[in-house]
Amino acid sequence: MGGRKVVGIGPHFVVNTINADLSSTGLRVFQNPAQNTTYIVMERIKGHSLDLEWSRMDVATKDAVATQLRNTFRDMRKLSSPGGYCGVDNGGLPDGIFWTSDPSKPFAGPFDSETELDEAMVLKYTQHGL
Repeated sequence: MGGRKVVGIGPHFVVNTINADLSSTGLRVFQNPAQNTTYIVMERIKGHSLDLEWSRMDVATKDAVATQLRNTFRDMRKLSSPGGYCGVDNGGLPDGIFWTSDPSKPFAGPFDSETELDEAMVLKYTQHGL
């Protein structure tokens, strides 16, 4: 099944593996064509997972985190859209939720609208008896 795997490489880097060709994106990627795998090298940011820390935070800290996230999402929404729902390479969405063993029934897109994306997810799951 398609999907992602993230592996820590020392204290400074992590490698995210996906089944997609991202070579045209400008990201720092390495490919293994024999396994149809792309490796994305990312900087490891030191810290703790928010889900583990949330219950220990006081109200003021939670408010500060929520404000920071709200501002980040607002800034992300200002970015120009590629015109639909797609991977960073403008191809299909490289996520296991869209995986299928039948290449004649692609569910990953790209999609021109949210409606098309929703319909593909429903179709994928109904055709797989889920």
